[in-house]
Amino acid sequence: RFPAAERKRIQSRYASLKGDNRGRHRARVTKFTINGTSGSLTVNEWDNVTVIFTCNARGRPAPSVTLHNANRELLNEVGNTPSDEHDKTVSFTLVGVTSEDMGTYTCTADNNFPSPKQDNVQLNVR
Repeated sequence: RFPAAERKRIQSRYASLKGDNRGRHRARVTKFTINGTSGSLTVNEWDNVTVIFTCNARGRPAPSVTLHNANRELLNEVGNTPSDEHDKTVSFTLVGVTSEDMGTYTCTADNNFPSPKQDNVQLNVR
């Protein structure tokens, strides 16, 4: 065990190393769904299907949330509905899905602490 004076010095040094990271939590995607399903969804092109992508993210500070497909940004925090100050939920709707919409969709959560986190869903169109 360290003497009380030494413990206090160590605690003080640790607190100064933490600096303004105190109270911060890395961003994470807590749930990413396509029509309420995680993973993948297969639809028929001729059925005039509407698909809704929903991404929930959490972090402190609250993360920015971006949805993209094949390097094309679909949504960047438009329509945010924060459920509390550290959560964000974004949704993106595709109406009349075609084969051109098929592919991997990615949700990215980023609050610059320390790096962005992502999750993917797959849209298959027959």
